[in-house]
Amino acid sequence: MNNPYFILQFAQDSLKVVRVNNNGDLQVESRSLNKETLKEQLADCFKKLKFHNHPCVVVLARSQATCRYLKIPGTKIQEIERMLTMQAAVLLPYPQDKLVCGYQIIQTDKSNFTHADLVIVHKELILKILDPVLEFKPRKVSVLLSSYGLGNFARFIKQESQNPVMLSEFNDNQAEVAIVQKNKILFGRSFRLDRTAPSWEKIFCEELLKTKEAYLKETQGLPLEKLVLFYPQGAVLDKEKFASLSGISVETFDYTVSLKLPDEFKKDPAFIFNGWAALFGFSLGLPEKSLNLLPLELKEKQKKLTSLKDAVLILSFLFLSFVLWAVILNRGVQAKGDYLKKIQARIAETAKEAMPLEEMEKRFENLNRYTDKKSVSLEILGALGDLIPQEVFLSNFIYAQEEISLRGQAKIISQVLEFVKALEKSSVFKGYEIKIKFATQRGAAKNEAIDFEISCLKS
Repeated sequence: MNNPYFILQFAQDSLKVVRVNNNGDLQVESRSLNKETLKEQLADCFKKLKFHNHPCVVVLARSQATCRYLKIPGTKIQEIERMLTMQAAVLLPYPQDKLVCGYQIIQTDKSNFTHADLVIVHKELILKILDPVLEFKPRKVSVLLSSYGLGNFARFIKQESQNPVMLSEFNDNQAEVAIVQKNKILFGRSFRLDRTAPSWEKIFCEELLKTKEAYLKETQGLPLEKLVLFYPQGAVLDKEKFASLSGISVETFDYTVSLKLPDEFKKDPAFIFNGWAALFGFSLGLPEKSLNLLPLELKEKQKKLTSLKDAVLILSFLFLSFVLWAVILNRGVQAKGDYLKKIQARIAETAKEAMPLEEMEKRFENLNRYTDKKSVSLEILGALGDLIPQEVFLSNFIYAQEEISLRGQAKIISQVLEFVKALEKSSVFKGYEIKIKFATQRGAAKNEAIDFEISCLKS
């Protein structure tokens, strides 16, 4: 974003707002969170930071999302997005329209598999968080997971290898970890932490070890080069103790030194423990659009508003050009008035035509939802109960007039193939073309279950 923008987060006990100016200067406001007066508190912060419909980035805490590292066959973006959306409904037992997904492509391997980090959040949670923000009509809104703000600080870490590093921010009751390689988040996690406990360092390092083991199991990635703890510059930390407990080389990093923060924050050594790292990280740059967790309907609405604004700008330019041309040809006051009336009438016509678009879109969405809920054939359901192999579990069944979609899990791929053969031989599925859309292993370990989808298309 070239113009000023705002970054905000509704944490457990505080409201945090950052204004990012064109020159990189950061202005900061915070309040003790009060749910009953949240909108008034946000209005006060916005007023002090001179908010005027600026773009907003809302930061979602890592603890509020489900993330998975997945391997998807193929490299086409549309196919990858479709498969990731289907995987989301498998990982969380909710209909697809109740979930919001974001993703980052990590790499494409030699076997033509795409490695991606999938982020899944309940739509209701996103809408609840956005509710107070949308009241102030920002020009553009993004919802981003905190891990990606934290990961932006990896650019300041000096490395001796291409191996990933583990970044960790912690305060008195919470810790967050992001494992970063080549500016990509490979793995993230958050956990509770009581820094008032006598042995908090041991508990903290045990959680770091769990994180490292989970990362290696899920991604089959490279070993970690080091652990970087966000810690005030000049403050004493027993690095050897942390290295001994965690089994990882340890260094500290004071991110406030790298930012254009107000002096009062830089002088406060405890400020770094107040959970601001993710917000400040997004002041260094925003990730790709695929990670925006804004619900689809809001994305479409935002896109339409942007297109409308562009159209208004073009119309305004044409209007001014036309008026200038008219003035040059005819300097009479009456002529100017006539041209102005014509343009105003045309603008009124355009506005009238544009108004029903949003209402039409809502009607189409309602129609689609009604179609998706159409009752399934009892005959087909009964047949499936007889055809499905013993070791195959069916988790989702979608019936439409022209297509039947079956999603589920199996222990091995041969069980999926056996299920397909049984469907092909069945008289109930006569006249259907049966294909396996995908069959992917949940994780890199060999004993992980296989997620699959079978499509039965009427021929």
